[in-house]
Amino acid sequence: MDRHAKGYLYAVLSTLLLPTGYIINTIVFSTISPVTAALYMFSFSLVMAFAIVFFTGRLGKFRKGLGKFWKQMLLIGILTDIAALAWYVSLSMTGPSVLGFLTRFVTVFTVIFSVVFLREKFSKYETTGIITVIAGAFIISYQGGQLAVGALLALVSSLAFSYMQLKIKTYIKYI
Repeated sequence: MDRHAKGYLYAVLSTLLLPTGYIINTIVFSTISPVTAALYMFSFSLVMAFAIVFFTGRLGKFRKGLGKFWKQMLLIGILTDIAALAWYVSLSMTGPSVLGFLTRFVTVFTVIFSVVFLREKFSKYETTGIITVIAGAFIISYQGGQLAVGALLALVSSLAFSYMQLKIKTYIKYI
């Protein structure tokens, strides 16, 4: 399978699997706050990541990498925190369907960052898609002359996540 076909396959799988996170978290919010849900999820993820590193025998490599690239990891962690907390709070304010649409801004921001910082090419189809997404976001989030706070948080989450992806892309080249 060539790179483009794999890319399309991953995009389709992502589109099919992503909504489960929105729906499950919306159900969870009926019993706990968004910040508490984020704390539980990230605590569980941290414990599982350390368990995987430990049981696969890569603790030494992890320590070496952490010592050498701690600044890069700190920035990625801060961006992840901003993106995740904004996502959780926005989900509790806007609901899964609106947030699901607004988080597609990750793609918009990623394309813009790629053009500006990585000098990638920009096509007319990408321009049309970006304009359509922006217009849809304003239509969905317009409430009596102002943008909803939840919609703004969704955009903050998308921006932080997109910038994190850009930094990861540049760090991978560097590392």
